[in-house]
Amino acid sequence: MKSILIVTIIFISLSSFARSNNGHVHLADSAYAILPYDTSDYLFKNGKETTLSKQDLKVAEKLINNAIDEYNHEFDNSPFKNLLIQYNYKMQLVPVINSKGEKEIWINAMCETFPGWREHTISISDGGSCFFNLKINLSKNKHYDMMVNGEA
Repeated sequence: MKSILIVTIIFISLSSFARSNNGHVHLADSAYAILPYDTSDYLFKNGKETTLSKQDLKVAEKLINNAIDEYNHEFDNSPFKNLLIQYNYKMQLVPVINSKGEKEIWINAMCETFPGWREHTISISDGGSCFFNLKINLSKNKHYDMMVNGEA
């Protein structure tokens, strides 16, 4: 029984995103990288670098799924429905404390990995729903500024 549990834990740890029946994604250790905030970056004005707790990651996962659900709902009667859940995304997370003292994260999602994706942010032009990004405010429990890349 112990060996089955250990194998299961290893399998879950090595998977990038586990998908449930409803198509939601779950952050797994190998699927994201937490990157330091660069004060010269345009992502957040007057942001300060911070860390993320396990609880922060759980809230982030929920808010990412909410954003994906809202995006997909916009395309209910379109061939574009559910484009975001067809990929196994890798995500870059850049956490900050904003100028109001609120904890926020910029999330950069990609379905392909690139050299150095765990060390520096990756910027892609086009690429369709293989690439998207958004911001979440953990303090306010909301997401905003979701942008899905244009078609290749």
